[in-house]
Amino acid sequence: MKKQTKTGIIFLAVSVLLPCLFLALFLHENITPQKMPLETAAELTHVTEYGIEHADILDGMILLQGWLLETPDTILSINRNFILSDGARTYKLNTVLQKREDITTRWNNGNNYDNSGLEGSCLASSLEKGRYRIGFLITDAVNKRYYLTDEYLEVH
Repeated sequence: MKKQTKTGIIFLAVSVLLPCLFLALFLHENITPQKMPLETAAELTHVTEYGIEHADILDGMILLQGWLLETPDTILSINRNFILSDGARTYKLNTVLQKREDITTRWNNGNNYDNSGLEGSCLASSLEKGRYRIGFLITDAVNKRYYLTDEYLEVH
């Protein structure tokens, strides 16, 4: 009986602790921004078109939403991330692509921009206090490029 109790306790501990460990790793990876040196990417002086529709801090989380147009043939083969830069430091946010059929409808030029939406987030406490310029990091198999917009987010 004692051996069965020990086995049951070990099984229970593993079945509770293992998922908690994976959850902690997942949350850390997805809410902590990555510091990145801008020197590792080429600066773009122009992008086709973009929109920052939401940039705010709610309940300690930075939330960014918007869209970025790329050429229709590359829109699925590139990675796009929001970045925040104060000149001295740049952070890459975990960014999820969003379906944006309204962008295709808006441009109405025969191209499909449905996959142009972006949603990024991170813990505000992970960043130094300051005024950050909102930008985009665009990465493909060969190039890493960034574009800084004229829009800012103040982190207090």
